Amino acid sequence: MRYFEGYSFEDLLDALVNPPSDHHYQQAWMEFLERYRFTIESAARHRCNGWNARSLDMQLSDVVNDVISDVLLILCKKNCKALADFRGRDSEEQFKGWLRVVASRAAGRRLKNKAFQRVIITEEDGERSDLPDYVIKDYLSGLERDQVWELYEDWVNTIREVKGSRKGNTERDIHIFMLYTLSDFTQEMICDLPGFADPASADKLGHRVVDNVVNRLRNLLKEHWNIDHFNA
Repeated sequence: MRYFEGYSFEDLLDALVNPPSDHHYQQAWMEFLERYRFTIESAARHRCNGWNARSLDMQLSDVVNDVISDVLLILCKKNCKALADFRGRDSEEQFKGWLRVVASRAAGRRLKNKAFQRVIITEEDGERSDLPDYVIKDYLSGLERDQVWELYEDWVNTIREVKGSRKGNTERDIHIFMLYTLSDFTQEMICDLPGFADPASADKLGHRVVDNVVNRLRNLLKEHWNIDHFNA
């Protein structure tokens, strides 16, 4: 029989936050994983499906194991402050729901960062992704709608923060970049959109302008996008 097997949910939390000894501390965490590993794993697997992890060349088992480690690190920070501050001690189901959110965000950070690398940069040399655009678009087309919106919101926030008061054509450039990167719009289709025409001359946008906008914003995101700055 495990040492903490018969402990109630509240007593187990107390043992994690205020362990009677180092030996008991280790056993308490072993009991924690025995009870809640499935909760963490299921949240991580759900996120892997949403982010199309296999297309990111990520093994599901590796992601799940990494997320378990991430969750334990989060819970152990500052003498288990997150556990000590948890206010739903009268409901283990409420705790499981909270733990699912923690695990989901931890998985989201890893997967979103990998997706960013695939679309914007490569892991090996830190340069612009040399993947053909059709490969990138094929990956993005396999994402669930919520994940595409996460990328969109994070990228737009980053671009606007960096630009600050230097707006210029920022909003136009964001639309061009997102249409090209997250949608199935080609250069020709973007150039043909009347909303991007020069209002003074009614001249259509040129292909070079689209190229410059896409490359400029890719470089901006590569330099400034910080995955930990946003909620996952």
